[in-house]
Amino acid sequence: MKQFKEEFKHLLENTFCSRGMPIDIPFNNMIKFVNEHIPTKLYRFRACNSYSLQSFEENTIVMCNPMKFVDKFDSWIFVDNSKVQDMIRNFYKQKGIIITDELSNAIDLYTKKNSKFCQNAMKNTHIQFACFTERIDSLYMWDHYTDGYRGFALEYDFKNFDKNNTDTLNIILPVIYSDYRYDITPLVNWVKMFESWFDKHSSYKFEFLDDFAYIKTYLYKDAEYYSIEREWRLFSMNKDYRKDHYEKLSDFGTLKAIYYGQDIQPWYKTYLSKIAKQKGIKEYDVMLDENSPGYSLKIKEIK
Repeated sequence: MKQFKEEFKHLLENTFCSRGMPIDIPFNNMIKFVNEHIPTKLYRFRACNSYSLQSFEENTIVMCNPMKFVDKFDSWIFVDNSKVQDMIRNFYKQKGIIITDELSNAIDLYTKKNSKFCQNAMKNTHIQFACFTERIDSLYMWDHYTDGYRGFALEYDFKNFDKNNTDTLNIILPVIYSDYRYDITPLVNWVKMFESWFDKHSSYKFEFLDDFAYIKTYLYKDAEYYSIEREWRLFSMNKDYRKDHYEKLSDFGTLKAIYYGQDIQPWYKTYLSKIAKQKGIKEYDVMLDENSPGYSLKIKEIK
């Protein structure tokens, strides 16, 4: 798996989809490579709330916009503003345009505001996500994402997801853990954006030179803090989504099992178990292994 993720990182960073190019071409290449390495079991940890319970009953996967991320710096991009300044200044010098004090001050002001604007633009996207992990026995995941073991986890098999999913704009990919934020500096026409801002001194449209850049940026997370999650992300690019709502995507028959947290309330477990039996999926209890001196979790199938 480690070698696959290194190869995937290299493939991702070297995949470029120029504007106007059909995005399904790099998608198909990516899907073909990733599908050979998708784990047979991926898990999603859920707190007991109206969204998660209704989604479980309806055979859907709840997707959310990046603006709803709990972790503020999740997929936080990097912009090298010193390089951005150099790009803009060199452009005018090559055109033989004198950089007046007014223009110089405008460039300085633009780059000061630039990072914040880019971060907001990245969050305000039509792309939505659902997050999964390779580990069901993670103490961190159970504590952090199931309301302290009071929730549940769902097991999915995405091996045949692309065959059942007719929308080519849905794709599941592994997260890349890195010590550095994803650098979008070379992927934007900064001169065009500066001139738009300079002319209007107002908001301006943010555009990548690489249409695949949104996927890339949302796959980078801090290695030191987040690598324990061993996360995969399901992407859905629905241009008609409502930004203030969670969207639902069919699970396309990928749901295989449910795992109950050690401290889940009895009525929640009874409700979920009834639905699980109707679906014909497996059920498991998860608890600390009291027969072990360590902190390992015991997972027991409910017959």
